[in-house]
Amino acid sequence: MDLLYGHFLLVYIKIGARRMMKFISLITLVACSQVEYDNIDTGDIEEVVCSHPSSQFEAQIEINYPDNDFLSVEFVLGQNEEFWIVDLLRPNENISTWHTTMQILEFDCNTEFTYDFIVQENEE
Repeated sequence: MDLLYGHFLLVYIKIGARRMMKFISLITLVACSQVEYDNIDTGDIEEVVCSHPSSQFEAQIEINYPDNDFLSVEFVLGQNEEFWIVDLLRPNENISTWHTTMQILEFDCNTEFTYDFIVQENEE
């Protein structure tokens, strides 16, 4: 009986460890995905749109920032005691908007959050 219990316990621990690693991986997931930039140009408007398109437990945040000849643009997002930092992308010089999309688990668009942009000016 003890040998059978030990076998089930070992299998449970292995399965539990795999699930825990998946859970940890998903909890800490912050992924930025590329989108088609050909049509993205918000002009001089800074835009941050938070939504829950696929799950109430996963937020999708679309970020657009107008380009004023910057070298780089970072986006800093905060909620409760947590924060996320991501680089915005600008595909080419014909598009005057920096952009990224974030997917964040356990982020609530309906709860207060803060954000800021950090820009690196072009030194010309």
